[in-house]
Amino acid sequence: MSENMNEKQSRQNAVLYVWGITFGILIFYMFFSGALIAVTKGQDGNVNNWVLVISELFFLLLPTVIAVQFLEADWRYIIRFVIPGWKVIIVAAIGVFFLQLITEGIVQLQYMLIPENWQQKYIEIVNDYTEMTKDFVGTGSTITFMSSVFAVAVVPAVSEEFLFRGFLQTTLEYHTKVFYAILFSSLLFGIMHLNIVIFLPLTIMSLYFGYVSYRTSSIIMPMILHFLSNFYSVTTLFYFGNELDTGFSPNENVTEVLLFIIAGLSGLAGICYYIYLQTKSTKTTPQIGESEDA
Repeated sequence: MSENMNEKQSRQNAVLYVWGITFGILIFYMFFSGALIAVTKGQDGNVNNWVLVISELFFLLLPTVIAVQFLEADWRYIIRFVIPGWKVIIVAAIGVFFLQLITEGIVQLQYMLIPENWQQKYIEIVNDYTEMTKDFVGTGSTITFMSSVFAVAVVPAVSEEFLFRGFLQTTLEYHTKVFYAILFSSLLFGIMHLNIVIFLPLTIMSLYFGYVSYRTSSIIMPMILHFLSNFYSVTTLFYFGNELDTGFSPNENVTEVLLFIIAGLSGLAGICYYIYLQTKSTKTTPQIGESEDA
């Protein structure tokens, strides 16, 4: 009995430790990246890209790498560098398309559901977020586009997944139920972006990344998916940014909006089931500290 109590207490301490370290990293990242952005405010897209790269690498990725070194577990069990089969990669990548449908539908549905006197503020938040993203993406030459892809798609995909799917989710998988590990890391991922409009779409996206990461025992997969999602945004804003200058356009057709969401969720559910079947016979349990509840 005493041994079970000690084990339970050890798990609880480990969860609190990981949560504390993760919050510390995020506060560190938000403070210093925010300060850096404030100092360079008003600069062109190339400067913004470098600010983002420096922030992600030195204020997010580096502290996470350091934190991993202090875990009792071998880092190779925490950061799972496994490359899945090409079929799983391709099918999982298609899920990014369904995520876009879900995001578009939710952003529109939220607008419909909020009180009318809040709707103008909602439009302003959406437009401000779009403009901020466009500032990072910029316009111009192919070199500018490649720079934006690196800064907005490649680097965040590596640094953010290293923290959320690598350090946080995988460590929590060893000490609590897998469901909670994926859910809590996804909620924190949504909160991190500090935008109430896209909180729910980002959380759903993160749930998908977390599920794929767990089923494939790979951090490579969520990095690929994260990159594709951001790459879509970069490409859209870079080549069609002028068409978005009109700002957010509310869709008054409830049926159409719901169909977007249902189609996206249905497609994503089908892909998750396919990945489950593909990994059912190869999915291995963690070699250390796995919770019996997982």
